[in-house]
Amino acid sequence: SDSRAIASNVSEQSYFREIKEGRSWTVSDLTIERVTRRTVFTIASRMEAGDLRHLMIVAVIDPNIMGEQVLTLDRPAEGVFTLFDREGNLVFFGGSVRAEHSNWMDADPVLVESMEENREAVGTIAYPIGGRDHLATRVPIRAFGWTAGASRPVATIMAPVYRTLVWIAILN
Repeated sequence: SDSRAIASNVSEQSYFREIKEGRSWTVSDLTIERVTRRTVFTIASRMEAGDLRHLMIVAVIDPNIMGEQVLTLDRPAEGVFTLFDREGNLVFFGGSVRAEHSNWMDADPVLVESMEENREAVGTIAYPIGGRDHLATRVPIRAFGWTAGASRPVATIMAPVYRTLVWIAILN
């Protein structure tokens, strides 16, 4: 906890409004934290204790520290896992290079399709990091409006097919 944040007014924050409107919990989009100026997202939960019915517990998470500590997922060679907020901002990038928390809507048509149609989407994209063509899938996380993704370079996926075709050509 950052003591400078105690008693901060959060009434303008979307997560506060969602809890006030009756949700039991919510996850915010990425935002710049007022106190520390870090890029963060917030998990908020309604709490009731006796006569106190308007309590909220809030966890502020810096995705730069979250990384592989929290999402320790095995991924295939050159595979990438991603999480995007409701605005299309990259929250988590589980790949071999560092990624900035920027909006990917202009660079990722598969993300746009998934978010606009609120459904799973698959396609090939010129990856914003490294520029290689990736086969990507994007899946809505309906519980809080984010989108999860996974991708892998097309060349890596197709390498076994190409090797097999070369062997067939050599043997014929």
